[in-house]
Amino acid sequence: MRFSRTSLRLSFVTLIGLSVAVVACRADHTAQAAPPPADTVAQLDTQTAHVAEPVPAKPELSPLADSIAEKIVFPPRGQLWFTAAARGKRMLVDLGRVDMDVKQEPRLSAFREAVERLSPVALGSRFRLTGPWGVDSATLASFDVWNGRVVGVLTTSEHVDSLAKKVEPLPAAAALTDSAILVAADSCRRDSIRPELAERAQIVRDSMEQDILNAQKPPYQRLQNSLKVSSSRIAGCYGKLGRLLLIVSARAGNTEWVAERMAIVDDTGYATAVKSSDYRFRAHDGVYAFDADRDGVDDLAARALGEAMGGLTIMRLDTARKRLDRLTAGFSWEAR
Repeated sequence: MRFSRTSLRLSFVTLIGLSVAVVACRADHTAQAAPPPADTVAQLDTQTAHVAEPVPAKPELSPLADSIAEKIVFPPRGQLWFTAAARGKRMLVDLGRVDMDVKQEPRLSAFREAVERLSPVALGSRFRLTGPWGVDSATLASFDVWNGRVVGVLTTSEHVDSLAKKVEPLPAAAALTDSAILVAADSCRRDSIRPELAERAQIVRDSMEQDILNAQKPPYQRLQNSLKVSSSRIAGCYGKLGRLLLIVSARAGNTEWVAERMAIVDDTGYATAVKSSDYRFRAHDGVYAFDADRDGVDDLAARALGEAMGGLTIMRLDTARKRLDRLTAGFSWEAR
């Protein structure tokens, strides 16, 4: 018997169709025989995952506050160390700068509105406040402006509050914290310097000044005409390095040229040279010594100067490297 090609093709297609039908029937029979799957929705309902409440959107700034916000510069988010000081019989912490006059109303209220909305350090934030008196706690109570600086008004203990009303400046290091503060008094006796050590420090100071004047001088005559030497002596507990920190700096112009030396003198009279790194601040007048980072060694709070600028700086002493490095700085100003 002979078949045509067309009939063979139709038979092959029919055979494939029958095979597919058989497979489908088997699958349907298997699906009917299998137990029903578990309820997925019921499984999700039994989970205990917490869904966070949506954060309500903050109200938009008023037009005046929005324009002032463009003139405010805050420190970077994540910064932990800040500079605090007594100003106007209050303890303030430096939180940035504002490049416009906002002392009078309605700008002052608009300024506070913008800072409360945008500050990386929120109201109610807690600080570990370390100063010459020891360590205490402080809370950010409100915002204000001081000589072009964005400042936070701190609520402190009665002891620190009384010091702030009597001593200005009262420099302190303010570290953000979310843990309890162990209030402690400073154990270093900075007023107990022997007369022999004071005399030795004066000799070392004169030697440092002479070394600066012999080794360096301003490059221009106009600067040489304004050359002056400034020095400071700060008693403290500087670990194995000694008890007295000496700073001698020659300055010319509007702090355009500076040559500075630092040294620490121990109880035997031995002087150890100390290097410093404070960015654009090249000249320093010591204010206080205190243990800013609570490592058992005193650090330095100083009035720092650069070319046509200045501020309050706190420098950490590394006794192993014999070096002072900036920990924090604030209350800066510029001669405009």
